[in-house]
Amino acid sequence: MQYLVNDRGRNTAVVVPIREYNELQQSKRKLQILLGINNALKEVKDVKTGKRKEGRTLEDFLNEN
Repeated sequence: MQYLVNDRGRNTAVVVPIREYNELQQSKRKLQILLGINNALKEVKDVKTGKRKEGRTLEDFLNEN
């Protein structure tokens, strides 16, 4: 990893090797999926307990992104 600095010595950018970048992107996508599942489970619980009148279908969740 390399840091790019301006003439005042302040970091302005970071250069990340492509392999590391790709790994970060995969991790990000996995986290997004897990967050979506967590939100779906919360929504189902809210519907069951009456906090929410309707829920979305599985198809709605899958087509969200």
